[in-house]
Amino acid sequence: MTPKKNLTFAVLYNPNKSFWDSWRKCVFEVYEEKGRQLAPADIREKEYIELAKKYFSIHLIETEKQRKLDIQYDGIDAKRDKQIRGIIDFYARALKDDKVVLASWARNAGVEQGSLFSNKINDELAFGISRTFADGLNILMGEITPEIAMQNYKHVGAFTGKNEKRELKLRPVDIDEITAEQFYSRLEKIKNAKVLQTLLSLWAFSNTQGNFTFSGTRLTTVMQTILGTKRVFNQPEKRAFTKAIHILRGFEIYLDTPLEKKDRKTRYIKEKDGKTKKIIKTNDVKREYYRILDLQGAVYATRKKDVLNENGEVIFKKGDVDETVIKQIYGELLPRFNKGIMRGRMYSRGLLELDANKDEKAILLGFKLLTRFDQLRMGAKGQDLVADDNLYIKTDRKNLIKWTGYEKTDEGNKNDASKILMRTLDKLVEINCLRKYEPYEISTKDDEQIFLYPHPIAIKKELLESGKKE
Repeated sequence: MTPKKNLTFAVLYNPNKSFWDSWRKCVFEVYEEKGRQLAPADIREKEYIELAKKYFSIHLIETEKQRKLDIQYDGIDAKRDKQIRGIIDFYARALKDDKVVLASWARNAGVEQGSLFSNKINDELAFGISRTFADGLNILMGEITPEIAMQNYKHVGAFTGKNEKRELKLRPVDIDEITAEQFYSRLEKIKNAKVLQTLLSLWAFSNTQGNFTFSGTRLTTVMQTILGTKRVFNQPEKRAFTKAIHILRGFEIYLDTPLEKKDRKTRYIKEKDGKTKKIIKTNDVKREYYRILDLQGAVYATRKKDVLNENGEVIFKKGDVDETVIKQIYGELLPRFNKGIMRGRMYSRGLLELDANKDEKAILLGFKLLTRFDQLRMGAKGQDLVADDNLYIKTDRKNLIKWTGYEKTDEGNKNDASKILMRTLDKLVEINCLRKYEPYEISTKDDEQIFLYPHPIAIKKELLESGKKE
């Protein structure tokens, strides 16, 4: 029986743990595309078995290959090796026994994948990103300069950001093999609008499918689901998306691992006035580097014709692997990091609709503003405590010019800079990132106060008020 087209085979598991930590509890589901959403596909057991065996066969080879490489080059600890061997054993048994395959089907196991985050997010309007990661990346992107990068390279070996509450660091994975100039050149790429938009797209797709892994996911499926269109993407578009993925896989970010309750140590002490004080010890917070995207494997396209150099010599033959175009992706966002243990920062899907080549400033500014809006929206317990109707960001023109990177234009002609700034803000209004901004006509005065209001993507005012009454 031939499976239906446009189906996605996905892993369902505890979102607070990585695939390596929870493989014994993993089950699988098959989804089909319905607009922007992925819904469980209408398939029978025979179709599931055929799809599952195809997936298990490919993944068995990839996992065995990765284990050999880890042993050969990096070494592998006993705990992880045991986990990987368990995964290999499961795939091998499933390929021989249909009963094992059917037992892995989420529907037979009675498992449903819930939201990735503790706060509910409307997938039609927005998507979520782990707040610790989003906040750290937002700060780091705003501070990357050649001068600071060179200084950090010499003394720290990573780009460090300013934050009173926690350490912020970002570095290329091969930091020991590059020069100071290459260090900044690589860091600058993370600020590229296309790279940021690709990262946002991967997180949005993870929200839609209900987990953080990509298990042979077709690149076109990600692109089509995010854009909400079935159109065919050309090679240049796929090549640009692939290039951004390769850039993202080359970075690690230094994060505080969120603690689960069982990791917190509670004790009580008596103060001088005789009162008892509750102390929660968090000195054992883990701080380490996590890959922004762990690309564990990929299926690449093949070249449809010979590629010649300037002298007419064949440098790539027809049928050769084209590593500039990914067809299927295997990997995970922020592996080993407890991504779903806390609230997800909310971002409007409108950011994904912009053209990164034409709307670079709007994408970068939109990410910054939406991060700040969600920080203001969130209460102390990680809940939505402020309605979108009551949110706003107040800043002056000079600061907004700096956020958008229009300083040089402003130095040459303030009137032109104001017009370009307003066009950028209008674009964010058009794609439902902003509801409005005031004043609508921005002057050339640096100290002019500007108010920015978010488009509603979270709780409504009336729902907030009804919740307070209850």
